[in-house]
Amino acid sequence: MPLFIIFIVAWLVPMALSWLEISKLPSVIVEIIMGVAIGPFALGFVTGNEVSLNFLSNVGFLLLIFLSGLALDVQKIISSFPRGRLKTVDFVSNTFLIASLIYVGSVVLSALVVYGLPFFDGLDKMFMVILLPSVALSVIVPIIKNDGEIDRKFGQVILLEGAIATIMTILLIAIYSGIYRNNGFRFELLLFGIIFILFFIAYKVGTVLIRVRIFQKLLYKLEHAASQIRIRGSIAVLLLFVVVASAINSEPALGAFFAGTLLSVFFDKNRSALLFKLDGMSYGFFIPVFFIMVGVNLDINSLRNFGDSFGLIATLFLSLYFIQVVPSLSMVKLFGWRRALSAGMLLTSRMGLAIATAQIGL
Repeated sequence: MPLFIIFIVAWLVPMALSWLEISKLPSVIVEIIMGVAIGPFALGFVTGNEVSLNFLSNVGFLLLIFLSGLALDVQKIISSFPRGRLKTVDFVSNTFLIASLIYVGSVVLSALVVYGLPFFDGLDKMFMVILLPSVALSVIVPIIKNDGEIDRKFGQVILLEGAIATIMTILLIAIYSGIYRNNGFRFELLLFGIIFILFFIAYKVGTVLIRVRIFQKLLYKLEHAASQIRIRGSIAVLLLFVVVASAINSEPALGAFFAGTLLSVFFDKNRSALLFKLDGMSYGFFIPVFFIMVGVNLDINSLRNFGDSFGLIATLFLSLYFIQVVPSLSMVKLFGWRRALSAGMLLTSRMGLAIATAQIGL
């Protein structure tokens, strides 16, 4: 019954938002609110202790991180690296350097805000500094694609900044949470490098396999109908990285992200049926469970002290815009004030990834 209720909610939320023509409100927020409504602190339809629901929620969390890695265009990132001696003009013209400058600026401003304002006292400040510059690629990619900017320089800068922010946020939080849990740096954290070694080996194996004609024929033959061999292979790669990450006492989410990044190297996102199938499976089933369960497990008793936390909430809200919009003004010379501001506003989109990466630190 609890699973049925959750999926009634997951089905009704996008239907209601579409019917009411509320396009500016992310469905993620509504799903979390509805999770609170059906949770133990409200209607009590779901207690949050259901083993099956927690399992599905964890799978949805891993798939969300996996799809964030899958959204990266590794080839475009590599091709945008500056070549030769760097010049001053490169920092206002080279796509990769502009994106890197925006991310570094957002991290610096995040540190100034978190360590400079008293509202963040009592919180894990280093964790907040890492988390605030995060960007949700799953949000910005569809927007810039619909606007026809995905292949233009303006869209590529936004996409690259989002990619850099996504990679660095997940990596830094995974490393920091490992250090925090172990009460300091330990030798075991060096095992973190095994993920990179596995990524390199899997990449080399993949480059060999895609050149084998028999392998290509099998993939094409078994791609549809009951086999869905590409989906099975993708999930196998995801589980491989998650299992290895767990075995070395690292974050499973880190393995999921590397698995998605690895697969993003090997197919064209604009023409790949695999991406549509993975999106359908993930956002149609698992990921809504994750967000609704976030609401179910939210302790709303803490809202009794909302008045005491109002300053923090208001500061946090304004900070999210401040640390992205100000660095984005470095694009004014290239694209003008209006587009630079719009880029900064778009880069504040972080709801899904922020919740997912916050889960890593819990």
